[in-house]
Amino acid sequence: MSLGRKLTLEQKVVVNARITVCGASETGLSLLETLCCCPHLRFNNLTLVSTHGFHGDAEDEMRFLSTSHAFSSRDVALLPLSSVKTVCGKVVSIDRKSKHVQVCSDRKSTPVHVPSGYWLSYDILVLCSGLQYQVWPTTLLGSRLNSNKASDRGEPTVGIIPPGNLDDTSCKVSTGALIWSLCVSLEHIVVYGDNIDAFTTVHALLSLGLTGPQIHLVLAPSESGSWLLDPAVDQAVDLNLEKVQVQVYKNYVLQNIRIQENQVTSALVTLSCRGLDPSMLRSLLDSFLVVDGRLVVDRCFHTSDPRIWAAGPITKFSRRYHSEEWCHQRFCSGEVGQDLARQILLLFDPTVEPREESELLPVYKRPKLKDSALVTGRANLGSYFRLQLGDSEQVESLTCASFKPLPLHNLLCLYGQQQSLLGNLSTRFSLGQVPDLYR
Repeated sequence: MSLGRKLTLEQKVVVNARITVCGASETGLSLLETLCCCPHLRFNNLTLVSTHGFHGDAEDEMRFLSTSHAFSSRDVALLPLSSVKTVCGKVVSIDRKSKHVQVCSDRKSTPVHVPSGYWLSYDILVLCSGLQYQVWPTTLLGSRLNSNKASDRGEPTVGIIPPGNLDDTSCKVSTGALIWSLCVSLEHIVVYGDNIDAFTTVHALLSLGLTGPQIHLVLAPSESGSWLLDPAVDQAVDLNLEKVQVQVYKNYVLQNIRIQENQVTSALVTLSCRGLDPSMLRSLLDSFLVVDGRLVVDRCFHTSDPRIWAAGPITKFSRRYHSEEWCHQRFCSGEVGQDLARQILLLFDPTVEPREESELLPVYKRPKLKDSALVTGRANLGSYFRLQLGDSEQVESLTCASFKPLPLHNLLCLYGQQQSLLGNLSTRFSLGQVPDLYR
């Protein structure tokens, strides 16, 4: 990168509009990155409200949830976020009339001191807090685990033992206490889930020093029939979970808990139900924003209030688009955040040409990435590579299982490419000329 005299002397238009971003998700960080790197504008009033402030990926051995590698700790450190004020806390109330949000925090030390009932003013409020695993209501007595198929599965009535909402940052922050409590006092821990995060948590617990017999993995029925979306990887993980003596229960639904005096389950982690944070959901309903399972937005990220924008998995498109399955959750969160930033820049940047008015939903092209540390010896030798082509012979999905770090940037470049651009890969593979896709 070269920095010339012309660039250093170029004046920027100062924007003093108060833009408050709720949530340090990939969508929120991508939005702030785009605004802060705008070549013609300088935003002086950017505020981020997040439970833990800025954060990146945890180390592999401390990772309890899968990650998309959109923003590592190094990436966050390199962002020009000096003009962003960080407030650690949760949004508990939104006053649309006076354009204020109420933030509360239980943390004693935060980058910005947040007293009880601290109010932040805004001109534009952006909600992109993402989804969190939820705490179920707790009951003391009940029946044991029952095996049911997906068609027989009802609403969960089981409670879990605190702590509450689980995210990767909270696990990273409380590492010392977690190691002490798990390795010293706990006899058993039950991990219940229906996705890759359950396997990632098991790997993290084993890395913390727990033995296999202490861990019980309960897998709820999966709609696709495969919890890791690839039967070969499923089989490899099953073999190695059996090798380390982790007890696995497949196609079970957690319905209730029975607590006995002499047999106490020390901890229960549920990773099967993501939803809106309860305080965020309550603030949305109290402020009379349209919520239909998720916060309803239009194609330009507007909610029912023109001053409140939203993006990411917490949103869904209005029913007037007649596209129930088309939502932000199905696309790359970083690309969604950049598109949101471009919509906001239309209000301030005179160099940005407005888009043609259209009622069509936006189309995103970047792939979604899920990276997780699994208990696997190979699929089966740690060199598994699955490349799936679509009807138009474009790369639709990549599945890799390896002991060594993967060149993620190079692999992501393959997504959406024609197989003819890869040296007629399909033809050469059918002729046996490609024994190893890694090479």
